[in-house]
Formats: sequence, C-alpha cells, structure tokens
Amino acid sequence: MPASPSLVDAVMVSCAQRESARALTIPQLEKAGVAVTVLLDDCTPPVQTPPGNGPIGLKAIRHAIAMGWEHVLIVEDDIDLAPDFPMFVEAALKTNAAVYLYLNDRESRMRDILGTELTRSILAKEPQPRRLVRARRYAGLFGAQAVLLPAAILPTVERWQAAKGDSFDANILRALVHKQFPTLVAIPHPVQHRHDRTARTPDERLKKSHSFNLARIGTEVTVDAGLRHAQPREPRREPSA
Repeated sequence: MPASPSLVDAVMVSCAQRESARALTIPQLEKAGVAVTVLLDDCTPPVQTPPGNGPIGLKAIRHAIAMGWEHVLIVEDDIDLAPDFPMFVEAALKTNAAVYLYLNDRESRMRDILGTELTRSILAKEPQPRRLVRARRYAGLFGAQAVLLPAAILPTVERWQAAKGDSFDANILRALVHKQFPTLVAIPHPVQHRHDRTARTPDERLKKSHSFNLARIGTEVTVDAGLRHAQPREPRREPSA
C-alpha cells in the first residue's frame, strides 16, 4: 500500500549536539503525521549572539522554497505536543495565514497579542475553546518553536534572513510585518517548550506556554477573523541584499 500523505511538512532546526532533545520530539511529530526534515548546525559558541540560529534558519527557509511546499511547519527540537495538535494544524492549513502554535508567554506580551480578557482567562486557568485567534499586534511574536508558514511569505522571510543574518524568529517577524501578513495564534497552545539549553548559552528565564495544559471546550477548532493588527513598530521597507 502507498504511504499515507503527511499532515504537513516540517523543518526542524537543531544543533548537532542535541540528539537527546530530537529523540524526544521527532517521534511525537511523526506520530501526529508530520514529515520532519532535520537541519543541523554545529552550534559553535557563542550561539545566542548574532548570527545565532540565523544561518540554519536561512537554510530551513531555502529548503522549504526549493521543495515547493504549500506550507512549512518550522519547529525547534525541544517541544512537546498536545493530543489535539493535529486538529490545530488541520485548521491552520485552511487559513493561508501564518499560525503560531506556541509562544513564550509573559503577561505583558500576552495582553499585547491576545488582549486583556483572553489573557486574564488563560492566567486564571479557565477552560478554553480551541481556536485560532488573530494576533492583535505583531510586537512580541517571537519564537520559532512551532510556527506554520504558507509558501506566500517564504520569499520575504528568505530576503530578511539573508539581509539581516540574525535570529531566525526575528526575521520571520520582520517578514510578517513587512507584508502585513495575516497572523493567527493557536489557543490553547497545542505545543509546549521544554527549554532544553544543551549546546546553548544558559538562560534562566523559563520560556513556557501558560495555556498548553488548560482544559479544552468543544470538539472543533474555530477561526477568529474579527481582530485587527495594530500599526507595526518596524519599517516596511524591503531589506537590501
């Protein structure tokens, strides 16, 4: 029998030294139906200052473009998936938007992106309906732990990454701002960050999702298209090569 088609194609950016992190994450992705391509950086110190993960990020975007995928799921190697992860991905694939399946949650950042009421509800640990909510603003959309990108935004990400050369997540964000690209956030996050610092500069700031473990309401993922982005803080100039 022919192999069943994958849910989505993913590129995992990782360090050669992080075999144990990949060993925990890749089976979860594959069980969810994700076809994973792993790109390895040698992560020569220092890895948290420019260019950081910029070079491996550029390779990831160029690989996705070369493959001609309609979407690519960018993932890091130290994530865990909720059982409803495939539901969120299926819904996200129908939107033609960039979709963050995980964000590093801080209260001030959550208010900027999700609004006061939803932030209050999440921090109060209230059950949440599964939904893709439109980010209220781009500022704070950092992190490349799990973000789904449509093909339409990839050339712009590639241009920003090639021009700036710094952190991968920052150049994804610059591309979204430049194109004013529709951007959604999965709530509750179906992805959690393990914050494994192997082969990376120590960082005691705990980067986690506050919504990952919340009880879910309902059986479907809805898409909220009612919110609008605030004015971005970055110029929309095309990067110079």
